[in-house]
Amino acid sequence: MKVESISTHEFAPVAQRVQRRVALRRWLALLEHTVWPVSVALVLMMLWCIRGGLSALLLLWGAWVAWQLGCLVYSWVQRPGEFSALALWDAAAGRREAFASAWWFEMRAEESEGARVHVESQLGVLPGALRTLPQDLPLRPGRWLILPLVLALLGSLISAVDAPHVERTLMDEKMTAQAAHSAQDIAQMAAERKKLAGLKEDEQQKVEDLKTKLAETATELASAAGKD
Repeated sequence: MKVESISTHEFAPVAQRVQRRVALRRWLALLEHTVWPVSVALVLMMLWCIRGGLSALLLLWGAWVAWQLGCLVYSWVQRPGEFSALALWDAAAGRREAFASAWWFEMRAEESEGARVHVESQLGVLPGALRTLPQDLPLRPGRWLILPLVLALLGSLISAVDAPHVERTLMDEKMTAQAAHSAQDIAQMAAERKKLAGLKEDEQQKVEDLKTKLAETATELASAAGKD
């Protein structure tokens, strides 16, 4: 027996809502699964920065944000389809794919009497089921997920304490004049190096290297105006 086809789409927005919740659950699960490797990596980054005298602030926070966003994007890309998401919810609530079947009938515009009866019966159950959705598919972050955040905060604190304070003074006219005078002295020193004779080949190479460095220093000093 054929009846008027099903034209409502009550379960489509519900399926999308459940999809998002399942994706969030999988995101938290992925974070929990990777929390220890990430924590070890953050500790190694912190030690490397401390040993090298570098600020760990940007490095640690960048790694933490990349971990969070990377897991979220992966979980969203790998999210189940609408039917599968409803089937997961049905399984958690003990409904034996009742909502998933109703969604399927709506999407296919099923015309059978049995399909219509099923959809209408599940629409009556849907409001109450939505109220229990948070209990059926709870979002429960693992307690160890806070560890990488604590490490990032600790690294920021260490960087703030250990970071050396560098004072910079801009060159004024007097300092620029002194720098220009020093540049002339260095240039004269470089010229006098050319008068050296009787040096061995390796000694001459060292002298040439010194002349190059002196010339670079002279150039920097001669153009020191406005610099620190």
